[in-house]
Amino acid sequence: MEHAEKTLEHTQSLEQYWRLSDATLSSLIDFVYTFDREGRFLYANKPLLDLWGLTLENALGKNFFDLQYPAELAERLQRQIQQVFATGKRLSDETPYTNLTGGVGYYEYVFCPVLGVKGAVELVAGSTRDISERKIAEEAPATTDRRSANRGD
Repeated sequence: MEHAEKTLEHTQSLEQYWRLSDATLSSLIDFVYTFDREGRFLYANKPLLDLWGLTLENALGKNFFDLQYPAELAERLQRQIQQVFATGKRLSDETPYTNLTGGVGYYEYVFCPVLGVKGAVELVAGSTRDISERKIAEEAPATTDRRSANRGD
């Protein structure tokens, strides 16, 4: 009976850890997720699930193609996930997006290797942040400079 009680305590502890981790990651405004070797989602936090309009159960096991991402972007993201598995190195990139109202914004994302006990990459973890305000601020001086040059200022 003692072994069964320890097993139950361990299971309850893992479940509590899972709930705590999910609640913590879902409190962020950034998107947080993990992938398996085939580029399928193993986890996605609530902000990302809300963007997709899916529950975690409906998102698990899907890749970017399954989630109806534009083909070119889905291919690039899947290729980058594989690159992290192959190299064991962190990768960061940016991509534009169009929101539901037709507005354009920008996301910056990072894919990081998750190493197993023997040092091999077992999973890829990632996060995505909306950097639209920063990109627009960076582009504003360039736009002003181009307008001035066109007017001969």
